[in-house]
Amino acid sequence: MIPKTSVGLLIITHDPDKGLIALLQRRGHFDFEHMKPESWRGIAQVTVHGDLHKQETFKAGLLREVGEELGLYAKKMVARNFSKAHELARKQTPEHFSITFLLTLPPTILTMIKLHRSSGGLVILRKKDLKKIKPAQLEHKNAGIFGANEFVMFPDEKIALERAFALN
Repeated sequence: MIPKTSVGLLIITHDPDKGLIALLQRRGHFDFEHMKPESWRGIAQVTVHGDLHKQETFKAGLLREVGEELGLYAKKMVARNFSKAHELARKQTPEHFSITFLLTLPPTILTMIKLHRSSGGLVILRKKDLKKIKPAQLEHKNAGIFGANEFVMFPDEKIALERAFALN
């Protein structure tokens, strides 16, 4: 069996008012690509995350996903700066192989993002907010997270987020 392969990107920037911030994306409520309700609705994830296509490299898949999820201008900025990206996390099981990259970009990235209509929105998180994050539970897969104050992440993505703040 060939494992499912995916790639992610966590973008960190420095906001003049808030200091160092991570840009996370909430999963939307409806998947317009597959025309069905989204699983894990409302869960916060790294800035971009998606499956690789057959024969696609991690870099090519990541740039495609950035273009789909954040728009063309953000894709161009990520492509120009990709050589500065660090591998932040690697997850490998017999069923799934995933690499998440970290990229620190200037705050102008915030003006370039045009979220896909399936997105649940962008979340700006400071290091001091890490303690607010709760781990995703299996019941969240179909029920989702709907409270504006609820902040839930997959445990491995929270660890990647903690690593990112420690590196910056």
